[in-house]
Amino acid sequence: MAKSKSKNIVKYILVFVTFSFLGWVLEQISNLIFSHPISFEKLSLHYFGIPIPFLPIYGLGGLILMSVSNLMDKSSFLKKEQFPFFRALIQAKVLTLFELFSGILCELVFGFRLWDYSSQPLNFLGYISILSFAVWLFFSFIFEYARKMSGIKY
Repeated sequence: MAKSKSKNIVKYILVFVTFSFLGWVLEQISNLIFSHPISFEKLSLHYFGIPIPFLPIYGLGGLILMSVSNLMDKSSFLKKEQFPFFRALIQAKVLTLFELFSGILCELVFGFRLWDYSSQPLNFLGYISILSFAVWLFFSFIFEYARKMSGIKY
């Protein structure tokens, strides 16, 4: 029993660290394409004195993605092999809601916005937009595909 718990903890830590780093890479690419300042670097400079290649909010998103996927695996209707579009759609919705709530919370805690989608069409309060939803949908497809191809079970 203790071995399975420690394996789970290691799995969660690896998912968190991997998604935190991949989120940082995504933000760097986004900055090159859209030329917007990355407020996450401002935050890491404020707290650590240096910009770090690690964005914990993406790590939390990875853990949420993993949890939602597990819940769907337990559902008799949403098995991994069935309905990949529907599964990715649910995951993208959950990630978009997480983005909304974490954006509001971060602004309340840190006193400034970490991102702002106000200039994008179909945005809600500048925290989420149809484009950000499309990005989460794309990455949810990749996540599901990678999971299916690798046989990884969370």
